Amino acid sequence: MINVFMTVINMSITATFAALIIFVFRSLFGKRMPKIFSYALWGIVLLRLVFPFSFSSVFSILDKINPNVGQYGESLSKAYLMTNSNALPPQGAEGADLLGAAANAGSEAVSAPVDLIQGNSIIMGCAVIWVIGIAVLLLYSLISYFRIARRVNTATRLKKQDLIACCSDMVRLRWSFEVYRSDQVESPFVCGILKSKIILPSFLFQDEAYEKEVQHILLHEMVHIRRFDYLLKLFAYLAVILHWFNPIMWICFHLASKDMELSCDEKVLRLSTMDQRGSYANALLGISIKQNNLFKEGLLGFGESNIGERVKNVMTYKKPTKGVIIISTLICVIFGILLLSNPLDGRASIKEPMNVLVMGACESASSTTTPVDSFILMGYEADTGNLNVVMIPRDTLLKADDGRNTKLSLYATSHSPDQVVQKLNDLLGVNISKYVKMDTSALRDFIDAIGGISYDVPQDMYYDDPMQGLHIALKKGPQILDGKQVEMLVRFRKGYTNGDLGRIDVQKDVLAAVLTQKGGTDILKNIGTLYELASKNIETNINKKEITKYAAVVKNHSIKKENIKLINLPYSVSFEDGIWYVKFDEEKAKLLLEGKF
Repeated sequence: MINVFMTVINMSITATFAALIIFVFRSLFGKRMPKIFSYALWGIVLLRLVFPFSFSSVFSILDKINPNVGQYGESLSKAYLMTNSNALPPQGAEGADLLGAAANAGSEAVSAPVDLIQGNSIIMGCAVIWVIGIAVLLLYSLISYFRIARRVNTATRLKKQDLIACCSDMVRLRWSFEVYRSDQVESPFVCGILKSKIILPSFLFQDEAYEKEVQHILLHEMVHIRRFDYLLKLFAYLAVILHWFNPIMWICFHLASKDMELSCDEKVLRLSTMDQRGSYANALLGISIKQNNLFKEGLLGFGESNIGERVKNVMTYKKPTKGVIIISTLICVIFGILLLSNPLDGRASIKEPMNVLVMGACESASSTTTPVDSFILMGYEADTGNLNVVMIPRDTLLKADDGRNTKLSLYATSHSPDQVVQKLNDLLGVNISKYVKMDTSALRDFIDAIGGISYDVPQDMYYDDPMQGLHIALKKGPQILDGKQVEMLVRFRKGYTNGDLGRIDVQKDVLAAVLTQKGGTDILKNIGTLYELASKNIETNINKKEITKYAAVVKNHSIKKENIKLINLPYSVSFEDGIWYVKFDEEKAKLLLEGKF
């Protein structure tokens, strides 16, 4: 239910911005357009209220004011940096173990799940209130409808078939309907869903010269039937009930109803070969004198409303020229494209893989000598949704600028990230242009921001290095790891039989756990927000605009474990000049990576 509620909230936000734009335009230029076009513009808001999906266009403007336009259940989740309650540890013995491990690690380890519980409780409470509101309004509407139906169940069929046929021919109404008269109402209206009925008040027939006034009213109501206004209004009312918490939508419903009546008046005047403005206005005034509160009991009928404004509009009405109609049509089309379309998700415009080298550095007071000991090459394929990952050992053999052997970690410590990227491009035959260099504090901030990760630590890990300020203390077994503990996990290397290569295997598993976690924050869908949280300790050549573009490519795609392609490059361990190196088979590595980066 939370996901449905969040989707409705997001649709309501988008529809509100569209409604405000239309309202401003209507206020400034609405009097110069035929009312049918003002009425049509409100259809844009209605579609936004009902459909969470739409076509994509480069002309969409709503993403400028609502970045989540067209998304499902994201708008408020992003504010909490969480998506659903599945982030909580599982129930049962395993869940108890995880909670116990997190409790032993300290309060910071469980702070994010606690926030998650509180956030989801608030959203769930709002969702329950939303459902109750819908139920109350639907019940009220049904009661009102049956109350009106009871009042008109004694109505008798109008026998003036020649008048009805004449009006029907003028409107070109081809499907069946019925006309009744009733002494229980003082306002004409249309009712019925499967079969339309026009209900006329009996007092209209007391005057001997009633035919002209009745003709105007019949034409008006028949236009409603021909345009399916009675069904559209019902549909719009149900949509407003769905978004009952948004007062802007109730205002839009009122304004759309007003434009519907005004456009219907104009249509009747256009059907007449003679100037009927005076007699039509008199018919409206005659109705207003007798009008009761029938339609305050429900919103499903079409009573005569806003009489003063309608009389004024009738008396000042002039048939629009072809130029006005063409311009008004173009305006509606333009507004439809701008406000109905969703922004392109980026997959259509970005065909090449997105390649990034992620470098993990230790914290250091001097940025120029910061030790770098983790290297991850990541490439996202927009067409397949696959994420290719290559873990590059820190002891990888490189040729320094002077031709001597050096390790990748040493080279990265004394050279710029751009130079490191170029070295790896030459070594592996890949095409990397972007890099992210983050120190361990950025890693901690990132993991804490997503609520930690659930991970099964493969062995007890204990290590102390006062020179680096590194203190590792992790017990074997499944647990929830916070940012500090994840740092311990990925930096531990002394306890593996194969040294740094064993650490790389663990780093692969940690990366997969982060990207495929079932709860907490959706990494890809909130990458922009998470980047800002950790950006103070990140060095990168990816600007914020590119971050937004990349996020747009993957925001509709949740990474699954099968989408993560961990590529193991062929290597050998060599001992040269008294130093151990990891040496890649360059020809086989380039062949393996061809087309992936």
